[in-house]
Amino acid sequence: MMDKELLKKRLNALYEQGKKFSFAQLPKGEYGYPERLTPDFLAWVQRVSNSISTSYAPESASAVLVERASGSLYNIIGNGPEKFDEKIEMFLKALEEGIKTLEDDFYGELLYVSADLPEFIDTKKIFIVHGHNHAAKAELEIFLRELGLDPIVLHREADEGLTVIEKFEKHSNVGYAMVLLTPDDIAHPSIGSSGEIHEEYRARQNVVFELGFFVGMLGRDRVCCLNQKNVTPPSDLSGLVYKPFHDHIDEVKYTLVKELRKAGYDVSF
Repeated sequence: MMDKELLKKRLNALYEQGKKFSFAQLPKGEYGYPERLTPDFLAWVQRVSNSISTSYAPESASAVLVERASGSLYNIIGNGPEKFDEKIEMFLKALEEGIKTLEDDFYGELLYVSADLPEFIDTKKIFIVHGHNHAAKAELEIFLRELGLDPIVLHREADEGLTVIEKFEKHSNVGYAMVLLTPDDIAHPSIGSSGEIHEEYRARQNVVFELGFFVGMLGRDRVCCLNQKNVTPPSDLSGLVYKPFHDHIDEVKYTLVKELRKAGYDVSF
């Protein structure tokens, strides 16, 4: 998302421009109904659409209003002023809601894109951190490819004579990481002074290490943990996005798309 003050100025300018359009300005045909839309009006509509779609989530009030107004825009042609007034009202309301959201994003409708990502980051790439659940890994990889993204699975990359950590560092230039926390290890930690032993399922050590690496490099808003069944999440990592699933990635596909959109990815499903 662009600077909030600049975006606010842009939306205010578009709002003032929109109030100047009127039904009377449209070229009329023989029976007094509009026969076409003017280039100025179409340019304004496109600028409104661009400003909202690049800064607000698709499910936001502003984006939905713009989508509905744009989808039937040409219904203005051949109809009376009520159709034109309806469209203008929706576009202006979208801008108005967008301005309000910049002042207080109570409903979480803004699209936030980390502004401090290193220059070498490739935002089309998403690293898949995984343990021994190869079925879930494959499902996630296929799903990300369907979204037009480039999933990175380390063992599929050429070794090139590198050590494991060197290979990991070479392929970590991604814009987002998805971490599969699957029940691969069983731990028996003790509880309290009694030394009572209990059993819990944990992710592999390499998974926990890579999770911490990406949190440090990308920030918590660009790391999503897919937590299978009863896996105990790593400690000291509160605030991360956890998506619980039981058997298949299909269970969380819609929520993953939502998280990617919030991170600035242009994906649809």
